[in-house]
Amino acid sequence: DIRDQAAFGAAFLPGAINIGLRPNSVNWLGMVVDAASEIIIVADSDADAREAAYRFRRAGYDKLIGYLADGVSGWAMRGKELDHLPQLTAASLMHVLAKYGDHVVLDVRTDDEWQAGHIEGAVHKPISDLIHNGIDVGKQCHITAVCGSGYRSNIAGSFLKSLGYEHVFSLIGGMTAWNAARRTA
Repeated sequence: DIRDQAAFGAAFLPGAINIGLRPNSVNWLGMVVDAASEIIIVADSDADAREAAYRFRRAGYDKLIGYLADGVSGWAMRGKELDHLPQLTAASLMHVLAKYGDHVVLDVRTDDEWQAGHIEGAVHKPISDLIHNGIDVGKQCHITAVCGSGYRSNIAGSFLKSLGYEHVFSLIGGMTAWNAARRTA
């Protein structure tokens, strides 16, 4: 699913991985999806789907079996199942953390980013480590994925959802939004 974070979070096909269409999206695809996998592209437009297919094929993803011409809306109109990845604001996450002591904040940024500052009590698991080794928390735990801007946290969140984690959220705006909210709080 190559749509932006908010659109993906609102509704997506179960099992989909969110790799927003950006210049570096092929790098993220390579980290999360095996090149031998069959891929269906979900996009907002025919042009975006074709652009993604072009980029993905150039990177060795030759098993592109199609795309949803009418997107998630068409899927929903046919009565098909959809999932969602709630997007929490920094203020909402602050509220959740104050109320629920067992809520897991999963920081998927690099070691250098983590060292520069992180949410107190967060679990640090760089996204590449998460993808290759998973996470040692129960699938019923409530988890909010956090990165720098919200892009990688959506990848991580969608990955966890594809593994059967049910209560996964993504911090929209990432640590940029978190730090701004803390300055104004």
